[in-house]
Amino acid sequence: QAASVIFVRDGDNGLETILTYRPGTSPLGVVAFPGGTALPGDDESASWVGPGAEYWEEQFHFSDVAQARRSVMAAVRESFEETGILLAGEDEQDVVERSSTPELMAWREAVAAQDKSFSDFLTSSGLSVRADLLRPVARWQSPDFFLKRYDIAYFTTHRPAQHGGPHPRPAHHPRRDVPARIPGEGTDLRGVAVQAPQY
Repeated sequence: QAASVIFVRDGDNGLETILTYRPGTSPLGVVAFPGGTALPGDDESASWVGPGAEYWEEQFHFSDVAQARRSVMAAVRESFEETGILLAGEDEQDVVERSSTPELMAWREAVAAQDKSFSDFLTSSGLSVRADLLRPVARWQSPDFFLKRYDIAYFTTHRPAQHGGPHPRPAHHPRRDVPARIPGEGTDLRGVAVQAPQY
């Protein structure tokens, strides 16, 4: 099980998104939206703002609410690890402005290295997952004949205004951001072709 987030914002020449580049070779490519595999820690308790797991279960046709909740947590955690954008805040009116402070960067590196759980970070920081900022796009499941199976929930969100510039990623993390544009005005993201993120 995995999750991915399509960040969008208005740019000078149209709608912009974030892609990540992963060094190496893969039959599915090395450029993808931020995302990754759900971890056991994504099942841990954490404060939550917005639609509950039942909503995401219905939207993505998951088999149970635990799978739905896990996907949302994985999407927010992976976005934090890979891009530095943290879809969390103290309440429904708040979102963390910067994740490049020394304290938050230390947490980001610890979460990415799986030395600390994402839920521990949220709890100790007094933050809640902002599930209300996410929108469902699609669920992609690989064909039965694939050697490596994928079940990926794709979300989208408008990139928070506070996160205006690029963010450094942990030194041990080999991925980097690749800015990209989605042509055309009023693009319907439900029509965007999606591809499995590479790990």
